[in-house]
Amino acid sequence: MEKNIQSELERILEKNRQTNEKIQSEKTSRENKELLFLNEFYKVSKEIIRPAMEEIGKAVSTNGIEYRITEKADLSARDGRHEPAEITVSFFTKDRHPSPGNLSPKFSVTCIKRNFEVSYYESSWSTGGPLGPGKLENITVELIQHKILEVLKK
Repeated sequence: MEKNIQSELERILEKNRQTNEKIQSEKTSRENKELLFLNEFYKVSKEIIRPAMEEIGKAVSTNGIEYRITEKADLSARDGRHEPAEITVSFFTKDRHPSPGNLSPKFSVTCIKRNFEVSYYESSWSTGGPLGPGKLENITVELIQHKILEVLKK
């Protein structure tokens, strides 16, 4: 191989190596930031969201309405599917337990780590849907309880 071709090839390969290193570094940095955000979601979930849900749940349980709080961890499947971390409070009566064909009031906070935000979801006795995104740092006991009350009104 001619020296100028060899030199050009080495320059191209070095540029590709540097580009790949930069991409990998950026990917690692993003993954680290997402992990930090996810851990912060777990902390907020434990310290603010769950206690807010429990307080409302205990208050309604004195009136014959039961509640259940469920938490899902952030999971990535081998096939590429991703299930985000989530905490949900569901309300039901003894004769109307939550099931796929039987909607019951519920409120969820989901961690959308790729966007560094949370998403709120509601379901009432008859309808359900997203309430939109929010910032993790804006979550307070009062905010969560207000959103749950809106679900229970419907």
